[in-house]
Amino acid sequence: PSPLGDTPQIVMGACWHLLWSGDRELAQRWWPDIRRCLALLDANDADGDSLEDRPNTPYPEQPDPGTFNHEMLYVQCFWHQAFDRAAAVAAWLGLQEARTLSEKATSIRSSIAAKFSRPDGLAVWLDAEHCPHPHVGHEAIIAAAEGDVDERIARLVVETALRAPIWTADGPLRAEPGKGVAAGNHVWAFMRWKLVQALLRLGDTDRALDLVERWAAQERALFYQAPE
Repeated sequence: PSPLGDTPQIVMGACWHLLWSGDRELAQRWWPDIRRCLALLDANDADGDSLEDRPNTPYPEQPDPGTFNHEMLYVQCFWHQAFDRAAAVAAWLGLQEARTLSEKATSIRSSIAAKFSRPDGLAVWLDAEHCPHPHVGHEAIIAAAEGDVDERIARLVVETALRAPIWTADGPLRAEPGKGVAAGNHVWAFMRWKLVQALLRLGDTDRALDLVERWAAQERALFYQAPE
């Protein structure tokens, strides 16, 4: 529903490229567009909670969440990461706005915990009253893998992903069975590597490496790989 250039993922990619390349001339050229994209968060945050109110910004193939169409978890995760990386670029360039961008990233992270937390980790979608969608979804793994929530919440997310009803030998299902979510009975390959990343971030290396060995062997045998 929105141009590809108007998403937080584009900001994340641009900022990582600049930090890796050290290209200050390119950074000066890109910075106005980075700031323009970042401004879209506040432009689409009607309730002022530092969370974007458009549920399908990342990709158009998201299933219709019904009334839970106010805020989506991994949209907010991407915004947190975008502001965090932009703050790093601004600091590298010596820009005064580095502090403001860092504070915004912290605000987004706090709001994710405050609005999306539930006993099993994190909700995937919220309605206008911030009530959580009832299904358990694998998108919460992104927050655990990327540091978008604190360790306590990240551990809840990981433990939920590693047990029924969404755990399988091939990885976590897209969504809890029986909730009518599109492709809920599928394991998305990239998310199982996000789960490995989350386990490593939490220091659970034995479990992480067990999954790495199992899934890497499977992917080699089946001649496919995850995009990430």
